[in-house]
Amino acid sequence: PLGVAYWERNEQKVMELADLRRASLRSLAPQWASQSWLEAGCGVGANLRPGDCGVDLAAHPRVDVIGDIRALPFGANTYAVAFCVGVLMHLPDGEWQRGLSELCRVAQHVVIIGEYVEENERDMLWNPHTGHFDDGQRGLLWARPYPAPAGWQLTNTRRQLLGFDPTVEFLVFRHEL
Repeated sequence: PLGVAYWERNEQKVMELADLRRASLRSLAPQWASQSWLEAGCGVGANLRPGDCGVDLAAHPRVDVIGDIRALPFGANTYAVAFCVGVLMHLPDGEWQRGLSELCRVAQHVVIIGEYVEENERDMLWNPHTGHFDDGQRGLLWARPYPAPAGWQLTNTRRQLLGFDPTVEFLVFRHEL
């Protein structure tokens, strides 16, 4: 699967930068940095701190719940912050919107999305049915609008974070009060 292949290529680099990555993510929502966060598509959990929850489709040492971003097994407003990095880009239209809605449903205050910038990413999409990348799927990644769901406001657009691949940029949505 994609997560395993990514991990095999990047394990040493990701683990060396794990502390910096966690601090960089927390800088996007500092008033909730000490509270419990949820990462959907957490892989091995390198972005998680103790007390956070990691959800992934596959079992890894740091996965707390095996689950899908499109149907998170938590009640509304369970976590102060919910985030994903490099997950929504793998879902087709109709499905990524469901994933974003689920993040917003379980988050109390902030949702963070990290995705690869289209111009820097391969013109391909991971196909879990075939187990490899399929060519010719342009228009994904940041070409998608990722609009703020109802009740949420986009507050930070396309920001790079220290510790992450420079082709990954982040959006921050805040819950409107």
